[in-house]
Amino acid sequence: MREHGTISSADPVSPPTERMLGLSDALFGIAITFLALDFGVEPPETADDVGGYLQANLSKYLAYAFTFLLVGFQWWRHHKLFRFVKRRTDTLLLLNSLLLAFVALVPFGMQVLGRNGGSAVSLLLFAGMMACIGGLLSILWEYSVRRNLVIPDLDPAVTQHVRMQLLIMPTAFVVVVAGAFVIDFPKGPFGGFGFLLLTVVLGMIATGLLGRATPSTVVERAGVIPTREASVSRTTLLARIRDGSGSERLTVFTDGIFAVALTIMALRLTPPQQPLTTGADLLAMLSANSPALMAYFISFYVITQQWIRHVQLFEREILVDARILWLNLILLMLIAFMPFATELIAQPGGRTAVLLYLAILTAATVTEVVLGISVRRQDRLIGIPADPARIRRRRTESCMIMAILSIALILGATMPAPETGLYALILFTGLDPICRRIAPLRTGSTTGTDGSSAAPKQAG
Repeated sequence: MREHGTISSADPVSPPTERMLGLSDALFGIAITFLALDFGVEPPETADDVGGYLQANLSKYLAYAFTFLLVGFQWWRHHKLFRFVKRRTDTLLLLNSLLLAFVALVPFGMQVLGRNGGSAVSLLLFAGMMACIGGLLSILWEYSVRRNLVIPDLDPAVTQHVRMQLLIMPTAFVVVVAGAFVIDFPKGPFGGFGFLLLTVVLGMIATGLLGRATPSTVVERAGVIPTREASVSRTTLLARIRDGSGSERLTVFTDGIFAVALTIMALRLTPPQQPLTTGADLLAMLSANSPALMAYFISFYVITQQWIRHVQLFEREILVDARILWLNLILLMLIAFMPFATELIAQPGGRTAVLLYLAILTAATVTEVVLGISVRRQDRLIGIPADPARIRRRRTESCMIMAILSIALILGATMPAPETGLYALILFTGLDPICRRIAPLRTGSTTGTDGSSAAPKQAG
């Protein structure tokens, strides 16, 4: 009697589906980063107007945060599905392309939802698009199972588990569509947004409760000696990582969003309206763009530092569970918002714009710190040994980063020229040498920078 295939035998990417998944990850990443692309199309004219401008567009920002996390969750469903699909057909490629067509429309649907304050009609459009995305994910799974494109001898319990996971969210959006027809939503800037949020949150909770995995769908790490603490916490751990996977696709997805966010900042620069014929014209153009250029280089540097710390954290294969997924999505949501915050500090600038920028940067840093804590906690539960020197280095870095951001916030809030808070970010350039002196590492250490022993990447 043959054993059923399990998640532990499923690579996140296989050669027949590699390019399809690469295109999918890129499109998902670009689509959700573009959610913030239209922010600042009509910027406030003066620094004093920034506060009122942000308040007037609050519904757009809430719609952005909600949609970003929601589409990120749908990407995770796509990732979960293709952990088991190891072959492809032309029909599978076409179905996946149809799914991506709806994903690419998400920024449009979010703009309609945000600008119309969650009215019944805008709710109908947005929920209908999301129902199509969820429905196509289910169709992809059913087609793959029926055409035997999945892992050979896949346990029927795994098949049913994935089916339940994929069906719940489109069902929730069908409920929202029905509600848009029969419920008289209150007038105002938020309209039926609360109903949408409540229904989706309940759908996500139901996904976790009703789509519980069987033991054969749990990822196991090979070659790890469990500690006593790991044995005590094993039941809780297995329950929490039942939908876990390797970090290969997550890191590719993350790199894509960082890249798009960094590129969008350059699009905010204003090209000259008149032809440049002399050196004086060039200097005048650069002078006119000097605030935007300064903001661009500052933001490029600090976002790149965020990315470097993320690279260090995921230097080895990480078992990604729901907690790590959501923390990573929140981090990416804040990073994708940074180009808009950068544009505000360039034009019109002012104290409110500077404090918003620093608050977003601080929130992203705190999220990254919590993400690192979650990774180390999981390693401790599983039994992966930690390097005390690496842990001390990372804690020192975190404390110094938060100290620099605190200084920047204080200067931005109290100094007559709030831009002084931005210049305090230059202190980041001295972060690495100071940390090397305070918390030196052993020469020739082979441990990962997250504080755990480095290991070769292995399939999730």
